[in-house]
Amino acid sequence: MISPLQHITPTMPPVTILLLLSSTCITLSLQHLMTSLVSQCRISEYQCRNGRCVSLDRFCNEYDDCGDKSDEPRYCSPCNRTYYGDVGTSYEIEVRRPREDRLPFLCFLNFTAAGAQYGDLIQLTFDTFTVGKFTSYTSDGCPDGHMGIQEEGRPPTGQWCGSAWGYTVYYSETRSINLTLNLLRLSEQGIGYNFDFKISYKFLNRFESHLRYGNTSLAIFRGDLLKNTYCDRLFYNCDKLKCRIQSPNYPGVYPRNVTCYYKVEHAVSMPNKQVLITVTQPKGHKINIKHQHIHDKTQRMLKVWDQCYVVQDYLTVYDGGTTLDPVLVRLCGGDVVPDITTSGSQMLLEFHSSAYDNPFHPVPLSYLPGFELQVEISYVDLKSNSYVKKTPSSGGSGKHGCNFHLTSFDTGWGMLSNPKHSLPPNTSCLYHFQGRAEERVWLSFVKYYAGESAQGAGLTSMATSAGEALGVGAQGLANMASSVSGGECNTRLRIYDGRVGGVTGKNTQAVQGNASILGDFCNKDDGIPKLCDHTLLSNRTRFTRPCNLHESYVSSSNEMTLELNMKLGSILYPLNFLLRYEFVSQDSTNEKTDDCFKRFNSKTSPLKGKLESTRSVFYFGRGGNENLTCVYQFDTNGTERVRLAVHKTRFDSRKCRTVNSNCVYENRNQLSELSIYEIPYDNFKIKRQCICESLNSTITVTSYMNSSLLLNFTVIRMNITQDYNHFSFDGEYEFLQEPLDRLEFNKSENIIKGKSGKINFSDTRKSAQAYNFPYLISPEDNNNYLYLKINGFLIINHLFSSCNQKYLIYIYTYFNYNKDPIVICPMNYQTGGTNSKTGNGNGKDLYFSPIEIFSYGWNNDINRSNLDLNVFNPLINSFILEFVSVNSSLSRLDGTAYYPVKGFDYMVEWIQVSKILAMNSYALTSSTMDCLYRCPEINACISAELWCDRKRHCPSGYDEDDANCSSLLSLGGAPLLYLGIGAGALLALSCLIILTVCVKFRRGGKQSAHAQTSKQTVQISAANHYHNGNSLKFLPPTDDYYMDVGAVKDNGIC
Repeated sequence: MISPLQHITPTMPPVTILLLLSSTCITLSLQHLMTSLVSQCRISEYQCRNGRCVSLDRFCNEYDDCGDKSDEPRYCSPCNRTYYGDVGTSYEIEVRRPREDRLPFLCFLNFTAAGAQYGDLIQLTFDTFTVGKFTSYTSDGCPDGHMGIQEEGRPPTGQWCGSAWGYTVYYSETRSINLTLNLLRLSEQGIGYNFDFKISYKFLNRFESHLRYGNTSLAIFRGDLLKNTYCDRLFYNCDKLKCRIQSPNYPGVYPRNVTCYYKVEHAVSMPNKQVLITVTQPKGHKINIKHQHIHDKTQRMLKVWDQCYVVQDYLTVYDGGTTLDPVLVRLCGGDVVPDITTSGSQMLLEFHSSAYDNPFHPVPLSYLPGFELQVEISYVDLKSNSYVKKTPSSGGSGKHGCNFHLTSFDTGWGMLSNPKHSLPPNTSCLYHFQGRAEERVWLSFVKYYAGESAQGAGLTSMATSAGEALGVGAQGLANMASSVSGGECNTRLRIYDGRVGGVTGKNTQAVQGNASILGDFCNKDDGIPKLCDHTLLSNRTRFTRPCNLHESYVSSSNEMTLELNMKLGSILYPLNFLLRYEFVSQDSTNEKTDDCFKRFNSKTSPLKGKLESTRSVFYFGRGGNENLTCVYQFDTNGTERVRLAVHKTRFDSRKCRTVNSNCVYENRNQLSELSIYEIPYDNFKIKRQCICESLNSTITVTSYMNSSLLLNFTVIRMNITQDYNHFSFDGEYEFLQEPLDRLEFNKSENIIKGKSGKINFSDTRKSAQAYNFPYLISPEDNNNYLYLKINGFLIINHLFSSCNQKYLIYIYTYFNYNKDPIVICPMNYQTGGTNSKTGNGNGKDLYFSPIEIFSYGWNNDINRSNLDLNVFNPLINSFILEFVSVNSSLSRLDGTAYYPVKGFDYMVEWIQVSKILAMNSYALTSSTMDCLYRCPEINACISAELWCDRKRHCPSGYDEDDANCSSLLSLGGAPLLYLGIGAGALLALSCLIILTVCVKFRRGGKQSAHAQTSKQTVQISAANHYHNGNSLKFLPPTDDYYMDVGAVKDNGIC
């Protein structure tokens, strides 16, 4: 039986051939259908003359399947027929090589799925394929013949030819396909056959095609097919549907010479949010876009850009809904596809296949031909720094304006991450941080990863190994590869200390001003930026230590710039970073951060100004500093006073109370306070105020004229979350000019030194002394101490109201500047030296009695052999005496000026004393260490000049006792003979006298404990123990008043 289609000639136009083919196939199908209606065979079977039914593929297969050879008529051919089949059954067709006189040879095979048991789709498997020869992917690639496949209702596609092997499968998109074989010439004998064709086919149900359509529980949405196109599709509602972008005829080989457009859009918007569309494929076996020559054995990987020009099969992704939008990437090959994310609500993917190819699919079979991409919808804040807007340009297209300006006027700190969408090649991003003039930029990278992708690495390797197989894209790929291999960066990060301008032409960012580079990172040799990656361990219940300066970048001005250059975009070389930025005080520098100091002077500083604690985070726990000590000193020019007003303080929730200008802690391990000291004399501090809790009102402290104020802000043991928001203060300062009548005062007149003295503070002072200023009493050297005696009584627990006098006496020591002073209510000598009793207003009598005070170190011997340089300070054994009005003592903050009151006369007496040396063999031979002039009641040595000078210096008057002074007075009229005899007697009895002195000293120590029971003694120590009232005088053990001469011999006096 000869088919009518054999009358088709090659000279006929292709359109005529297609029309004739379609009409013939339809005619044959109708004839077969009519025959089956009257026969007992199904449409998937051929009815033999003997009534038997065999499958349609048994016709003309060179076997007598009917038994009467009715399926093998003479001159039969499997061509030009329509084939049906049953679901689940495999069929085979082989087209034999035509004779040379039959050329050109045309063969049409129609496969139709009739639905239900006859299936919905067709599967074609090419068992053997040799049709002509393959010469090119793009131009006249099949000169000797080809195979074509046309889907029902779809435009025609390209051609396959040449020889192929491997497992190559074609799955139809429609219920009917036409396969055309066109052989124009045969190869000459001996060169080899160029035609061998054998296929297997099956019919499939749609619901069983899970790879393409999904399953019944979660169907795959492949998009809506646009009319009159082969594979253009529209996707929407992908946040609710399981959208999958698939190559045509997936999961089989895709047709040739097709261009498919897949448009994804998301119309649902959210307030203040920007929609982002992402396509990705984490399963590498689902991506296999042909990219290499059939003989190329290089490793399978995802290829990009010019690498896809070898075969001309590629997938292009646009950041927008048209081909005029920026191209994000061009892909081919096969491997995992990283996230490709648009910057808006539309994405366009363009798939293109070459016009010619051979149906070759490499092993393993797990690699599916074509591609499938997942679609995901996400949102980002519209004003987020992780979103880069496209700037419109001419032609309707746009490019990314990746420039961000972050200022402290918007926020004091923030987190910054890489853009959440993909960036096209040759993108540069600038992040400009700008603070106020007094601020600096603190930047810490929490994480940083700049990927070295295998795709990018393949640019270099393929350029050198692919050779002629590169084809059309060889030059472009070679240029790109040479730039990569030549050391040019793909992803480059630069950190500038200062402002950096915009891009001009092909030049990199122009550095403006004095901007310098803090870091430049690109290649592996450059390393990565400083990381503070332990911050990633933080969560809601755990806080990690703060970033320190070795893990951060700090600008030297109020500006800093980050520049990112991505030559190949962010898809191939994914960039992932997270950083924390903060605008901090200008005190934050790369210098030492464990102390802060500011000094104000009336000459150079403004006479009035605001005062506030540092806002530099590096001084606090959050900046890595556990303890904080800030010192602010205010110095006058000799004629001014300083006034400090503290308005507000903040000490977090630490438990401390401010009582009578003192800080009372429940736990001093949580010390946090603001202390104010006055420095009337060099390095001698007087504590004026201590604040450790929040203030309800302003506290003011005013200094003396020609005196300095020192403000000390101290916080210890801060945790890693605390900063200036937890501990701070603010106030103001002012330098006050004193009246002209006080400018004649010279404070050097109040500095007193000598072996003894007396201070009279009365209303009869000279006019030059009318200004009340503290007195400084110092011994001649550090080996001597001071002994003060004041008639009065001690003020305990700040009960100033118990004193009915006009002034109080405050006594300070050098080492106890941080403790309360000794406060004495003195006896007024103007009302009579016999006023030994006063009332305190509570019905009780307080008695005036002598108060004895020794300077620091007398009972607390200082270790002078250590390296503490304070022990060499001449002020260590000194006193400062301050006469303070009783009225201002109730508020000891601003009462330092002289009050012109009348009717007072107070007196303070003092002598310089030294310790008695311990007697040993060395002392007996050293006359310089001896103590012949002592006050036994206090076990102290006094100067020889004070001995018998007709003035009482020892408390008991022992230095003026007749027994000690009468022999000296009688020597003046005695003959020289008696003087010589006396001298000899003294020399003979020297040893006896020394022993007697030792015994007397020891006995005197015991007797003096019971003497003068009406006196008060104040022994100054680190604890400031006071003994008040008519109590006994508790002197320390006698041994404390003897210096170990042996130690002196070894170590010296100091």
